[in-house]
Amino acid sequence: MEMPNGKTKKGLVAKVVFIFCILVLILVASGIFQQYMRRKELDTEVAGLKAELIRLNMAKGDFLKSIDAFSGDFFLEQEARLKFNMKKEGEKVVVIPLDDHGNPVGAVSPQSSASVSGGAFENFKDWWKYFFGQTS
Repeated sequence: MEMPNGKTKKGLVAKVVFIFCILVLILVASGIFQQYMRRKELDTEVAGLKAELIRLNMAKGDFLKSIDAFSGDFFLEQEARLKFNMKKEGEKVVVIPLDDHGNPVGAVSPQSSASVSGGAFENFKDWWKYFFGQTS
């Protein structure tokens, strides 16, 4: 069968089938491309989550170490001294009063220490006398 413009019906059907195949191929290719892009996005997200997992495991390790440190005898003794004003048997407690600026009352400033007779050596001798009760 020939059409009025000189083309056969088979040729027209072949062109329609060819165009349909091209459209199907374009749809399949776009689906594959979308899946590829989604896969890359998921791979990036997985890599980020793995890095976060490593960071959290390190933080967990630090936290567990701090728990061990805070449950040790040294920490308990330190807290008993600071919070409850306790001392061990045989220890002597020295209380140094502080002025409004947080400096020890009667302390010699570094600038004026040279003018004090004896300087640091006199201070050392005073502490020696206080703790050991000996005079030199």
